Amino acid sequence: MSEIPLPREVEARRSVPPMFGPAGLKSILERALECVGPTQLSLTLEIHPTFQRKPLGEAASLFAHWTDKTNAEKMNHWVETLTQNARLVAEACAPAPAFLSRNGPPASARRDDSNPPSN
Repeated sequence: MSEIPLPREVEARRSVPPMFGPAGLKSILERALECVGPTQLSLTLEIHPTFQRKPLGEAASLFAHWTDKTNAEKMNHWVETLTQNARLVAEACAPAPAFLSRNGPPASARRDDSNPPSN
């Protein structure tokens, strides 16, 4: 998770840290999983582009047809940022299958078929 650049200096800073950071994201995901369980959880991450550049390295072949390598390096950094965030989510959610095998779905996800709706 990278710092978010600011368009101007604010309190002697040109960037700010992410709101929650990796530990905060993990904590939020763990709590969400506890509350609704993995079968009901749906969320969206808001990830801000930083417009930083990452050398193409092994990804150079993916961008071979790009004429502006500056934009290719920006995109390469963006792909890396998205990959890192996806990895953080996957790691935080990894215990979910074990939770289900021990406890079954949470009460909020269980259906009570003993009283089916009447037509």
